[in-house]
Amino acid sequence: MKDFGNIILSLLILVAAAFSGEAVTTGNNNESGHRKLVDEKLVPLSNCPADGSLTSTLIIGFNSDCDVTCAVEVMQTANIDETKYNHLKSSNMITWNVISDAELALLRKDGKNISFIECDGVVTIEDKLVPLNNCPADGS
Repeated sequence: MKDFGNIILSLLILVAAAFSGEAVTTGNNNESGHRKLVDEKLVPLSNCPADGSLTSTLIIGFNSDCDVTCAVEVMQTANIDETKYNHLKSSNMITWNVISDAELALLRKDGKNISFIECDGVVTIEDKLVPLNNCPADGS
């Protein structure tokens, strides 16, 4: 039961770190049984809300040496079903629509293959309206 508690604690630390964008320190035993520390740099989340809420699609870009097949394997390794994302093969990017915290934590640890993970944003110009001086009043 003690091991189960340690596993749960480790998962909670990984998920919390996934949202903070910081390096995660995990312990592995070396040959003599002593713990050694390993830093894992997480792929940062870009263009995402500061409060950590992920309500929109994520865009995943891959490093140049990770081809289309590699990108699919990355998603399979994170146990993400192909029905949850669209693979834009010509640009080798993925738009991920159904996001879970555990899957995101796994993807963020794959800096070898993943170049970026970005929240898909909505663009608006409501704040700075441009006057339409010489346009007809009916908008045609």
